[in-house]
Amino acid sequence: MKKGDIVKGAIVVAVVAGIFYYFAQTDQDTPDPDTQFSQNTTEETQRQIEERFNTQVPEGVERTELKSEGVDGVALATREVTERGTKISILADLPDPQVGSYQAWIQKDDDETISLGRFRVAKGGFVVEFTSERDLSEYDKVMITQQSDQKPSPEDVLIEGRFD
Repeated sequence: MKKGDIVKGAIVVAVVAGIFYYFAQTDQDTPDPDTQFSQNTTEETQRQIEERFNTQVPEGVERTELKSEGVDGVALATREVTERGTKISILADLPDPQVGSYQAWIQKDDDETISLGRFRVAKGGFVVEFTSERDLSEYDKVMITQQSDQKPSPEDVLIEGRFD
């Protein structure tokens, strides 16, 4: 084998490796458009909620934006699951309820639903905080309803979101 053939072979291997590396980096750096939109929307909602309630959403917790086409308002839900249980907080910038009160719910894919309780007025908006000793990480759907009274299931769902 000639020395020139070895050099040419090494160059070909280097070029092929460079092409694979380039495409691997390009795939990693290209954000998924749906994820990008969702993340930006949640960050904008978080900024709006933090300003409205004069508070900071903690880092390191799951977050989701609750929204609907027909409702004038937004909400941000956070969930923290630890070995001691689950803590869910929802901050909502909604108009005063026309009838009854606002209530929060979480739901599993099999439709099992848990009430997080009624919202209370706080700092010009509505807040609900819920703590459970259970691991509620499988309850991904979050809903806010307008309830005419304390019923065991959601009535009129106004806004909703999902933890990813």
